[in-house]
Parts: sequence; structure tokens; C-alpha cells
Amino acid sequence: MSSLLKLRRGSTVAHETFTGADGEVTFNTDTNALVTHDGATAGGFPHVKVSDLAAISGSSLIGYQPAFGALNSTVQNKLREEASVLDWPGVDPTGATPSTVGMQAAIDYCIANNKFLHIPFGHYLIDMLTFKDAVYGMSVTCDNALFYGGATTPRVGMIELVNCVDFNMLGAYQVIGGDNENYDAGVYVRVQAGTSQSTTRINIYNPCFRNLKVGIAIGTYTIDYQCSEINVFGANFFKCPIAAYNGGANTGIQFIGSNLVSEANAAFPAVPEKALWIEGGFV
Repeated sequence: MSSLLKLRRGSTVAHETFTGADGEVTFNTDTNALVTHDGATAGGFPHVKVSDLAAISGSSLIGYQPAFGALNSTVQNKLREEASVLDWPGVDPTGATPSTVGMQAAIDYCIANNKFLHIPFGHYLIDMLTFKDAVYGMSVTCDNALFYGGATTPRVGMIELVNCVDFNMLGAYQVIGGDNENYDAGVYVRVQAGTSQSTTRINIYNPCFRNLKVGIAIGTYTIDYQCSEINVFGANFFKCPIAAYNGGANTGIQFIGSNLVSEANAAFPAVPEKALWIEGGFV
């Protein structure tokens, strides 16, 4: 005949003031969890259930210790140091549906909270993404992400950087216009007219621009606000009549290890072929 084991039991409140015997196990009737005791500690030591770890807050129950001996933390805190666009609803890495709304929400959150933003590999159909007022350390890292331009109305760029300071676009990614006439450029870096803010110390790494009127545009010919120290590393251009545009008296850009090539595109017959079009500033 089988035996039935019953443990002393009680609510969470009852456990808080209860000191069990050394080695005793009790049952919390509020949480359905076991509690072990050492004969000295009031409340004992509640055990974590698998369902607790699977809950939304489960990662807060798991400790994290850096290998180099820095401050201990939790897995939840560590994961929240960086956000992924896939954490937001409405982001489709297959490219089957537009991702603009979800990705823009992720961008705005990371700018407001000075978080690193991660864009995993995927095919992202976008209208225009805007990084505005991203200053002093906010960065985005792309793992060979592919952005496809789906705008149906005129846009200055597929990706726009406005009033940004000490901003980094890291990793590698492709900005694919798809011969869409609605885009002036793939990436447009500028200062908002009427503001005292400058756009400076921008580092853009390993972009590949495809099938666009202009690959990357810096500044505006008619606006002489500060837009300088724009550094572009390892850029490539395909089917872009104008690889790079530089405009405005205070605009400065430098290309490091980039392949500045003008390539005719029948989709844009009115766009002149210029590897580098300078309307002011310096390169």
C-alpha cells in the first residue's frame, strides 16, 4: 500500500514569520511552492518553480555574473542593456509585411532611453526610418540586415539621421531602393532647419547602397547649419547614378575604405552620373 506524505503548509504571510527546523520542508499554499528551512532563518528559502522561470519576469530570477568579475546582476538586467527590433510588434524580418511602425517605435525607445539597438539579419520592408536627436553614445548594430524601400510618397531617404551627435551605425547592412523614385537617397544625414542643434561625429560602417538615385546624402545646399565629421567606412554602391552628395557650406564628410562608384540606372534617366556631387562643404 502506498504512503501519503503531507507537509506542514501555510500562506505567504504565515511563512514570513515561521522558522522551520533544520532540513524541514513546508508548502506555500499561495504560490504552490516548496520552502526549505535551516532552523534559523525566518521565512525559509522558497524554491523557484519551472513555471516561474517561464513567466514574463522569469529572467529576473536568474543571476548573471560577468566572467571578468564585475558587478553581479540578473539575466533580465543584462538582456535589457540592448534592445532588438524583434522585441516590438509589427516588425517582420521576412519582408512579407511592412516593418516601419514597429522599427520606428524601437528606434524612438532606444533614443529616449540611450539604449543600444540591435537589428538581426532579416529582410525589412520600410517606408522611412528616422533617427532624430540620437546623441552621445546611442548606437545601432545591424547583422547583415537588408532594408527594402517601399515608400509610395516622396521621402528624403530610406534612413534619415537628424540632429544626431556621437551616433554610430555599426555592423553591415544593405539599403535597397528597388528603383523607387520616391527616395532622394538611401541614407540622408542632415540638420533640422530652425534648430540650434548640429549633426556631428557620425560613424557609418559597411553600408551597401543599391538601386537608388543617391546612395548617401549629407547636408542641404540651401541650409548651412553644422553637419560635419561624418565618417563613412567600407561603403559600396550599385546602380546608384550618384554615390554620394555633399551640400551646405558647413558640411564635411570623409570616406574610408569606400568604393565611390557612379553607375547608370535606367530607372532614373534624369539623374546625372556623379560618383561624388559636391554643392558646398568639404570631402
